[in-house]
Amino acid sequence: PKTDLIPSLGIFVIDLDRPLAEVMATRAQSGVIVAGLLSGEPVTLTDLAVGDLITTINGKAVKNKQELLQDLNTFKTGDAIALEVERRGVTQYVAFEME
Repeated sequence: PKTDLIPSLGIFVIDLDRPLAEVMATRAQSGVIVAGLLSGEPVTLTDLAVGDLITTINGKAVKNKQELLQDLNTFKTGDAIALEVERRGVTQYVAFEME
């Protein structure tokens, strides 16, 4: 649904909860899971994949999708953004410029 869309990233997300954290075998207490990618325009501007768990944005913890949306809205075009992402149990960073 549209409520789960993060338009600036071109992704659909769901909030991490305890049952999902157990299934994913993550130690993260909070974050959002990439549940889908937009197709067509605009396409995702990042190297995110379905199943990625976004835990921080520029070092700030992401607690839920509302907080992620609020944080993204504070950036201007050209600002550098780094997301800390857990993918299959491995932590990595996805960096991009806001468009």
